[in-house]
Amino acid sequence: MSNYSFVCDFNLDDCLKTLGLDEMGRVQQAVDTAFLKGVQPFTPWDEGALYDSAIRESVVGSGEIVFDVDDKARRLYYHPEYNFQEKGDSETGGEGRGGYWAARYMQNGGREQIEREAREAVKK
Repeated sequence: MSNYSFVCDFNLDDCLKTLGLDEMGRVQQAVDTAFLKGVQPFTPWDEGALYDSAIRESVVGSGEIVFDVDDKARRLYYHPEYNFQEKGDSETGGEGRGGYWAARYMQNGGREQIEREAREAVKK
């Protein structure tokens, strides 16, 4: 009988970095960028300040998207009864702009779009 000896020299941190899954890595950056691009047609729009705040306040790659306009974001997100512009048909499949924009984006193809972008980023 033969004796076999095996030493596993696996480093999880190196593996995550190689795949781009580390903190601030290319996959998280791709996910954040895809979300910011995709959620725009669902975001309430007057002069664009709300969406612009997400571009300005969010750190792409951190996994956290921040909408911040003097508490306006919270008020608009949780009170869809406000009269939003472009409520109705849009390039988003008829959903238009309005409250709960992040959740509605994710339910209307956002999850799949973000998953595609993440898979592409892992391949790079």
